[in-house]
Amino acid sequence: FTIAAGFAFTENILYFGREIASSNDPGTDLVRIFILRGVMSPFAHAVFTGTTGLIMGFAARKWHPGYAVLAFFIGLLPAMFLHNRWNSMGQNFLAEYFVVQVPIFLTAAVGIILLRLAEGKLTRQRLLEYARAGWFTPAEVEMLATTRGRRQALRWAASRGRGPQMKAFIKGATALAFTRQRILSGRDVHAHQRDELEHLHEVPALRAAVLQ
Repeated sequence: FTIAAGFAFTENILYFGREIASSNDPGTDLVRIFILRGVMSPFAHAVFTGTTGLIMGFAARKWHPGYAVLAFFIGLLPAMFLHNRWNSMGQNFLAEYFVVQVPIFLTAAVGIILLRLAEGKLTRQRLLEYARAGWFTPAEVEMLATTRGRRQALRWAASRGRGPQMKAFIKGATALAFTRQRILSGRDVHAHQRDELEHLHEVPALRAAVLQ
């Protein structure tokens, strides 16, 4: 998404500049191109390219990371198809926009929400395992692994001037949870176990920095 957003931002500058430089009525044409690209389709490229990243991500998570290379080429297919659908809209542009493009955008938004919920659930499951081993309290797990808990923790820490420290604590705990998940996946176990030990060494210091 980030790569595509950067591309779209750059491309929009080129489109706007071309309209100003070559149009006989640059004001009107600039407004038209701004509405088309800045209002109606600011996330189009991000959604198209996001399908490639999504497929690569699932391939790397589920199988050997090398499959992500193959998944890149497979992931290009839906991205190119969606971009082609956008470029192919002609006289019935508005109808196709609301019938095809808007549902695609809404589907992408729902997908992002579901991914965030899944990551939150996974983080909570993994941190609960560490809690049973004594690394976290159950209350800390709820604070570190839920959106509501993180928001409250950051607000509390900010009121005491410990906002950056709390962010680091949350980030460290999340990294630990995902390292644990990678260990359970069975890939590069020894390397990830070394990472796990590093994170576990950092956790007490990160907690202490918040509570100072």
